Formats: sequence, C-alpha cells, structure tokens
Amino acid sequence: MPDRHHRQEEIKSYRKAPGRQSMIHLHRARAEAALGHGLPPRAVVHHADGTRSDDGPLVICQNQAYHLELHRKMRIQALGGNPWTQRICAHCGLQSKYRFADDKIPFCYGCAKIRRRKRTLRERAA
Repeated sequence: MPDRHHRQEEIKSYRKAPGRQSMIHLHRARAEAALGHGLPPRAVVHHADGTRSDDGPLVICQNQAYHLELHRKMRIQALGGNPWTQRICAHCGLQSKYRFADDKIPFCYGCAKIRRRKRTLRERAA
C-alpha cells in the first residue's frame, strides 16, 4: 500500500489563475474580482457550499478564526441543530443547548461535571 504522503498527484488541488504578481488560487482571484481590489492580509476565502468547485459561492472571512467558526456552525447545522443556540460537546460529541459551563470550556454540563469529579478524586489521592 503506498504511503499517503507520496500521493500528491492523486489529490485534487485548487486551480490556479494569474494574479497580480504570481499565480494564485482561482477562488482567491474570484474574491478579489468581486471586491474590486486585493484581499486584506489575513483574509481567508471560504467555499460556502463546502466543495472546491470553481463556480461555487464564496465567503470572504476576515481571518482564520472566523473561517473556523463558519465550519463549526456548518457542522452543527448538518447534524440538524441550530448553530446560534447549540454546540457540540468535545467529550461526548452530542449537541446541547448553550448551557455550557463557560464559553471557553467545550463540554456540556454533564461531561464537565464528570471531568470535575475525576479531577477532584485525583487531587484527593495525591
């Protein structure tokens, strides 16, 4: 079985287009044409339909963090949830309402409670 790292010719890449100074990805060229000028320094072009097609809808994100947020919301929506009021627990993988213990803790209340209990038991044993 061939090594995954040596199959570059099999992996479909984004098509390239002539840019201002060098070749750039076609979707970035389309985004620049829609804006009428170059993209901002940290801008990321998101394929809204999730495909790499050349004619698909594009969203220009101001940075990678916003781009990842779009992917998180699309994943929740694909599971049948509401991306504005639900999240996916990092431990059990289930959707839950915005009842997370803290916005920075990606666990639902049940999993956060189990993790706190395990941490307490470890601290008492030490």
